[in-house]
Amino acid sequence: MNTQMLVSHLANSLRSVKRVAYRRVNCEWIAVTLSSLAVIGLLYGFRPDLAFQLAQPLFAAEIALNILLIAIAGFSAASFAYPDRAGTPLLGPLLAAVFAGYSAVALLTAFRAPAMLDGVVNTVPHGLQCLLCILAFAAVPAAWMLWRLRGLASTRPMLTGMAALLLAAATGSLGVRLVEIETAPDGLIVWHYLPLLVLSGAGLVAGRKIFRW
Repeated sequence: MNTQMLVSHLANSLRSVKRVAYRRVNCEWIAVTLSSLAVIGLLYGFRPDLAFQLAQPLFAAEIALNILLIAIAGFSAASFAYPDRAGTPLLGPLLAAVFAGYSAVALLTAFRAPAMLDGVVNTVPHGLQCLLCILAFAAVPAAWMLWRLRGLASTRPMLTGMAALLLAAATGSLGVRLVEIETAPDGLIVWHYLPLLVLSGAGLVAGRKIFRW
């Protein structure tokens, strides 16, 4: 096949792609996230002491960090799907700052309430249930993000996958914190925060497979 035939073949095999506005993608993932949290609240009911807990500085800081993590992951995933926006180098430093904040909140909680650290044995069954709930709550945001971003021109597939699954996991984690009573800091670290890191790492591998063109 000569060059002219190759060009003609490639031109005929091209398919038109409908452009999706960057703003629309962001509005969509925000809507999916809020809808997921609303459904979680309707199905399970928010924890009865939520208003009291939100008045506590450490709990309020944890929830704020979780919301910030969702925002960072969501906007980053959308940005990586657009070649003209994929050069933003802030994902790493911002994520490091958020997880440093999580660590500080956990340490302060443990320092203020050392009696909570009464052994992992007491928190494992409850913690495993939390992890399963996080995965279940994250399923819809994860499926939607992977479907939506798969149709865009991602130039950084691994980072796109990481940010997408991190958004979903952070949404699930926030949902669990809003409906389930868990005060032991060791349980939160093992069953809430570490899974976020593991799932975001899994997103690197998934992104390489799913968003590769």
